[in-house]
Amino acid sequence: MNKIKKTIFYVVNIIIGIITFYAYIYFWVLFSWGKPFQLNSLEALLSLALGAVLFLGINYFLLKNETASRNYWWIGSGIAFLTILIIVSIIEFS
Repeated sequence: MNKIKKTIFYVVNIIIGIITFYAYIYFWVLFSWGKPFQLNSLEALLSLALGAVLFLGINYFLLKNETASRNYWWIGSGIAFLTILIIVSIIEFS
């Protein structure tokens, strides 16, 4: 994978993590109306489904012609998950 495509890959997976987090916040406000955050709720399911569809679609498009794509799938999922974890940590501890 060349440098430009690798940079796009990293940035896109960071954006997918950000979109997934903010989709959870949006769905929480839309459906919960002030109830506390819950990870086993409709909001979490919808935001994870949206994030998974984005992740699978975009990464399939980026990695369809790569020879060692299995490693990049793991790297992409790690980047997206760490992005969500970093955002939650910043919000929680600030």
